[in-house]
Amino acid sequence: MKIDLSYTGALMGAPKDLNQNGFAPAFPKNPVTIPKEDKAYTVTFSNEWRTFADAEKIRMEDLYSKTTIDPDDPFSYKPKDQWLIFSQYLHEQGGFDGKPREEVADMEEHLKRITDGLDSLHAGGIDLAGGLIRELDSFEAHLEYAASLSALNRFSEKFLTGDAQAGFKDLINGYAKHNRAVVEHHSSLEERFFQARASITVPDVRLMPEQEKEVRITNRLGKSDRILKDELVQTYITFFEGIRNGDDIQPAIDAVKKAFLSNILDQTPLKDREEMKEWLMERTSDTFDRIGSYFVALNDR
Repeated sequence: MKIDLSYTGALMGAPKDLNQNGFAPAFPKNPVTIPKEDKAYTVTFSNEWRTFADAEKIRMEDLYSKTTIDPDDPFSYKPKDQWLIFSQYLHEQGGFDGKPREEVADMEEHLKRITDGLDSLHAGGIDLAGGLIRELDSFEAHLEYAASLSALNRFSEKFLTGDAQAGFKDLINGYAKHNRAVVEHHSSLEERFFQARASITVPDVRLMPEQEKEVRITNRLGKSDRILKDELVQTYITFFEGIRNGDDIQPAIDAVKKAFLSNILDQTPLKDREEMKEWLMERTSDTFDRIGSYFVALNDR
């Protein structure tokens, strides 16, 4: 698959009738007479919109070309807009053919929401559809990795068949490989701070009760193991892939929460576990809500 750096979505395609220099040919500026209310008005067609499209094509190619590209990894071309790789594939393979604009927009919206979490882990590049505000912690990245893979498979089952589906599954494998390398080494700035602070002796200072609690919990978290565990991720995937309809979503998320908490709480002294559990549930609430929302959207009909 040859990545088109100027591609920004199936509904935003670049003009196809470009001249040999890559620019749209100018419209002939012939005047046209339009009758209105018994009067004749003369107007001239403008080429401005085509000039704008040409300029946007060049601008997008320039912006995306500034990322670090691996020719064998299609997702390296647009690491903060990975949905566009899936969309371009579907566009070229006829996956959108015969569908009304609303359905195409809906399909692309699914892809945006599913990949948004892992898009946010990448530095540099551009982000056409990003919605995350807070940087994901490592354990949230692990959750997003498992959830997005499962959701992409669900998308494939829902919308695709035959060769288009087979090729899409190959792309999912490429997405998994690309993002595993990122997730495996990811930790948020706050996590790195927690880890550094936990390793030093802090001078005795007077803190408010809530501040003292926060320091105690995050110091404990800073000493915990945050590596990507394949067995745990596979457990997440198993639960997420059990979602076949809307009624399956909350039980699956509850099961994932239980596995997630168990992994961290097993490293936490018994006396601190309830505090740690409360902190983790609050910390990850946005991530679980986001994951739940894209599974709800995928299973709404």
